[in-house]
Amino acid sequence: AQRTRASVTTLWNCSSNILAVIYEGQDQCHVMLYSCSNYCWQLKQHYTYETGNITFLWDHEDEHRFHIAVDSRYICYQLTSKIITCSSTTTLVIDDKKVNTTPMSTMCIPPPMSYSQLVTNSTCNTIGCHGDDAWLLCSDRKICRFNNVSHSPPGEILPDESYTLEREFPLDSYTCIRHLVMVTQSKAYCVALVNDVDALLTLELSDKEVFVVSCMTLEDTAVNMIQHPQSGTIVVQLYSGELFELHDGMLEPWGSVNMRECVRFSEMEVAVFEEEMVVIGRTSFNHLYMDTRLWNYDCTSISLHKTHLLLTSHSHTLMCVALNQPAHVARTTEGVVDTGIRSWREDHVLCYLIPHHHVLSCKCHVVISSSYTRDLFSSRTWLNLLIPFSTGRCLNQFVNTGST
Repeated sequence: AQRTRASVTTLWNCSSNILAVIYEGQDQCHVMLYSCSNYCWQLKQHYTYETGNITFLWDHEDEHRFHIAVDSRYICYQLTSKIITCSSTTTLVIDDKKVNTTPMSTMCIPPPMSYSQLVTNSTCNTIGCHGDDAWLLCSDRKICRFNNVSHSPPGEILPDESYTLEREFPLDSYTCIRHLVMVTQSKAYCVALVNDVDALLTLELSDKEVFVVSCMTLEDTAVNMIQHPQSGTIVVQLYSGELFELHDGMLEPWGSVNMRECVRFSEMEVAVFEEEMVVIGRTSFNHLYMDTRLWNYDCTSISLHKTHLLLTSHSHTLMCVALNQPAHVARTTEGVVDTGIRSWREDHVLCYLIPHHHVLSCKCHVVISSSYTRDLFSSRTWLNLLIPFSTGRCLNQFVNTGST
């Protein structure tokens, strides 16, 4: 038998938190991206190329950006790292052909363990959620739908429905699909590389097939695309930092934002603040912005829970901002946030927590009524105070707010 020649190369990104494994075979090349959590390696992305030789290079400044030269073509990839949730309480973690799910509102299971696993036939590259349903886009040209993820039984779960991408869709473009956003049960938006440039696709799911209804070329690489769960508003951010609203398959400038003042976000949320829709984003330098306005310069992670925004800082503290209350931003003469994000009302209690490093990377998805906890703090009924906190699995440390 003829021996096949193959080579395997491993390369770290500039932050040494993503490992690329490049397998070059006789007829195919595979690029696999791994990350580590709790000493367990997980396959997050798998790209396949119908050629025997490629050139791979990580970007020297952006940890989520890499470059590939294949068949006299140059392709630039932009990844996004974020925590995916269904119904704002159930977390989904990609692990090769499985997606680990845990309902964080009822239990706290550190990864790589999980309550249940959504099982597919190939590596899951992208996840989109619509209500309590999860849509997994896999490397075998299929989209798998899982219903009622938050109420799934423990163990391995097979998809309720599978859809195959139409054959006319280029294979190398398909492997670059990301930012999957489900609008309805049969309509979705996503970003993919088409002719080596990013394009916004409108997908339609019917008769167990996925059809591309429209394809619009973007002026720059798309780094973020997120949907507001209540209103359905979809915001797209390009690599230049420019913000756009996606409306009926077309991009329109976001509000009255000056595009020249936009900055690129590594984390982004869409929220309602003072009766207006705003974009809240965190940069790679841990600066927190609302649209183009700087809010805070020491923010390590953010999480939006309905009308509350949760922030963590380098000092391992957690802050909760009520977005439905008037805000007061304290600024210095140089225009940089100096102290708190807002003036706390008298009935609000700020609890300092030791974040769960091994659970959600300092993320918290539980918000408890501040006025209720304030009354319990004042009356010193510690047992009644412990119940709501322990149910939400967010209590680490009590803070005595009394005078003694």
